[in-house]
Amino acid sequence: MASTVQRVFSQNANPAAATITRFYAAPTTGFTVLSQLTVHNNGVAGDFRIYVGDFNQTNATAATKRYGPPAASVPAGTTVVVPGRIVVHNGGWIDVYGSHANFNFAMDAVETTVTA
Repeated sequence: MASTVQRVFSQNANPAAATITRFYAAPTTGFTVLSQLTVHNNGVAGDFRIYVGDFNQTNATAATKRYGPPAASVPAGTTVVVPGRIVVHNGGWIDVYGSHANFNFAMDAVETTVTA
């Protein structure tokens, strides 16, 4: 009989300037629902990106599994709440990018792991 474990958590990341950084990886036997993702720009105006990777696809490389909306511009000293939920399944992941080192990414999520 399978068992399910849920974990409610928050996580932060401060990626290096102009570097795609792994922000979160979902469990390989479960999924995660992000209820809120916020982006804080503590520096000069800049751009950020959020990528969602889905490892359920077959015959694809990590680069082709990266999905995300176009870059969003953020004025200096601004916080952006990314609308909607993001769901990451079975080893999928979220990467983040900021055009400078003064971006902070924060998320609130519920992670569900299923074991046999």
